[in-house]
Amino acid sequence: MKLRTLTIAALFILSFAIAGGLLLLNGLSVLAQDKIIAPGASDAQIDVFFNPIDTNSDRVISFEEFSVKQQSNFAKLDTDKNGQITLVEYTVEAQSKPDKLAKETSKFASLDTNQDGNLTLEEFEAPRRQQFDDMDANCDGQMSWAEFAATVRNKPMPKSC
Repeated sequence: MKLRTLTIAALFILSFAIAGGLLLLNGLSVLAQDKIIAPGASDAQIDVFFNPIDTNSDRVISFEEFSVKQQSNFAKLDTDKNGQITLVEYTVEAQSKPDKLAKETSKFASLDTNQDGNLTLEEFEAPRRQQFDDMDANCDGQMSWAEFAATVRNKPMPKSC
């Protein structure tokens, strides 16, 4: 039961992290704006965040593991399954909400780095890739538990590459 509770809590937090906000978990303040910042996090609390991302349980996170949600979101938005997302596909949920539509249109434009009116998976994942690379202190293409924990605790390791 304890593992199930931790897994549910981790999924809730990770889902909340995508939306952005501030929450309190077991007395731990978590700032969630596409990343988790919890300065006072214990090792056990870090594990609650880390373990669901580390899908093969090897204690390191590859970019593929780190970007699973992004890839899933891309697949959902690419409704015609042509490997690209158009502005219409990207903003479909915001069409009836003018304020949200303007924000999503602006976000789409910032992601569309080649300005061709379509987002590739690479463009869509670029912010997530940058976040991953920032956390990968030794530039080995993997995020160790220590690198992840240091970032969550808001004390990122210095780059050594």
